[in-house]
Amino acid sequence: MIECRCGQWTLRGRSIGGFGTAILIKELGVTLDVGFFLPEILRGDHLFLSHGHPDHIGALVSWLGARRLLGMNTANIFAPVGLAAGLVDVLARWQEFSGVEFDYRVFGAAPGAELSLRGDIHVQAFPTLHRLETLGYLFERETRRLRPEHRGRTGEEIRTLRGEIPAEELFDTVRTPLVAYIPDTLPEALDQMPEACWAAQLLIVECTFLDGRKPMEKIRQGGHVHLDDLLARLHRFTGDHIALFHFSRSYTDEEIREILGEKIPPEWKDRVVPFM
Repeated sequence: MIECRCGQWTLRGRSIGGFGTAILIKELGVTLDVGFFLPEILRGDHLFLSHGHPDHIGALVSWLGARRLLGMNTANIFAPVGLAAGLVDVLARWQEFSGVEFDYRVFGAAPGAELSLRGDIHVQAFPTLHRLETLGYLFERETRRLRPEHRGRTGEEIRTLRGEIPAEELFDTVRTPLVAYIPDTLPEALDQMPEACWAAQLLIVECTFLDGRKPMEKIRQGGHVHLDDLLARLHRFTGDHIALFHFSRSYTDEEIREILGEKIPPEWKDRVVPFM
């Protein structure tokens, strides 16, 4: 199990391209994909699946079974619409095979859909460009702030105004991008994702290949991002940290550190973190 600290965010789990990805965002109580079964990712009551490849969904039954064993809350599973429909059938059959009833709900998320995680946290689903239907997710916090013309008023005056004018005339609604999750994709999707992703406090982005050991044509056929694709877009990122994940199993940890050390610009070295 890996634990990675990125500013105020803690990531736990594991990710190896083609083998498995499962990441818990501790502070949000959210699990991103479940290609590995790890006890550490059970605490995410909300599971966001990016697509149906086995290395991103293969441990789902084990994850649900362990949560049942521990008496945990109902699991909310969010997935692309086509995958969600299939999951309903597959999980129903699996419960028949095993004689065990899981506690879960499945929600289909279409590109552009907005989901409410809890009162102040909202999630936007957006498409990436992979070999099958795939979604990324943007987590934002919504707050209300007094409009400029009302700042400086006393608490009593604000309470009076609440009863006299509509809330939208008293407050502005502000969205703060917290975490953006960009799973397997072609680089063109980076230019099409919501602009707020570039301002997220933490951008978690696939980075399967780092050097020239695999031809770019093959990388594109697999629907993946190369480190050079991200380096060309670093100037767009205005958030705090970028966590790279999904490295190809052809790299050792030492090679990953060495290549990133050579290619990441010096001014970015404290902000770009490998999840490995």
